[in-house]
Amino acid sequence: MVNGNDIEIQLRKNIQVENEIANRQARLALGRPRSVRDLERIRLKKGNF
Repeated sequence: MVNGNDIEIQLRKNIQVENEIANRQARLALGRPRSVRDLERIRLKKGNF
């Protein structure tokens, strides 16, 4: 029988992996912004604050 805690741990691991992948993709998409101002401009352009 599957333990509820095992499922929770597995879900947390999955979420962690998905977040890491998303972060990596975001970093690749951004390339290398030169400054904080560039980061702000990109963030404003995308509409997520």
